[in-house]
Amino acid sequence: MSKAEQLNWESRAGKPAALAAFATIILSVASSIYVNAALDRPPDSDSTRQLLEARDAQPDIFVNGAVIGGISTLLLAVVLLYLYRATKFRRPELPSAAFVLAIVGPVLVAVAGILVQLDINDTATEFVSSGARTEVRADDLVGDRSALGQSIGLSGALALAFSTILISQSAMRTGLVSRFIGILGIVVGAIYVLGTLFPLGTDMVQLFWLLALGLVFLGRWPGGRGPAWETGEAIEWPTAAERRAEFERAQAAEQAPVGDADPAGEATPGRSRTSRKRKKRKRR
Repeated sequence: MSKAEQLNWESRAGKPAALAAFATIILSVASSIYVNAALDRPPDSDSTRQLLEARDAQPDIFVNGAVIGGISTLLLAVVLLYLYRATKFRRPELPSAAFVLAIVGPVLVAVAGILVQLDINDTATEFVSSGARTEVRADDLVGDRSALGQSIGLSGALALAFSTILISQSAMRTGLVSRFIGILGIVVGAIYVLGTLFPLGTDMVQLFWLLALGLVFLGRWPGGRGPAWETGEAIEWPTAAERRAEFERAQAAEQAPVGDADPAGEATPGRSRTSRKRKKRKRR
């Protein structure tokens, strides 16, 4: 693909990619809101017994929430693939494995999310239909459930993490994203794994990163985006100091007096007209 064709594609595909980033944010938040709002009586977060009872009473709510979250994760693949293709054109050494992982990771995470919810619903049915409804028994049943969904989810999180880190790092080096957004993407990649192992409450970091990417794709990032988007070449994203210096130079050029002499010492048009008037007076 030629440079002109690549830039034309980026211009056309940038809007859908940005919409995918914004939709990922909206659906991710909507998934949590839907589950909490649809429950008749939200369970105590520290009570496994209440959680299983709530799931047995309204099992579809949790599955529907997982489906909404899964769609959100699949849209994330669109964001990563767009940034991958734009980066790969400017930095061919970006591993092609990042492309594969950007697809496999979100798919596995989405599937695992639904499987885990179905598995917990089965556990809830078993807890309510037979045996004593104690906290100890509820903890035992949850601990003994199948690890298939969790294993698939961890594999998907690892794939998603590696693709996010590889793409973010290369995009930062080519100047498609700023250093801040690139480092933020690397942090988000780590969160995809750590968030699976340990609840860190870092959803806002991921959502802000997606918002930043969407604005960059649309060319709406405050202060403008890097020149790499216009040239099709790897050019470092200018720092705030460099942008300020460029703005000051442009402002100084606009405010320069029209009658000043140029570097070669030749008179400007304003001075030439004055000198001609003086010559006419002397002849008279």
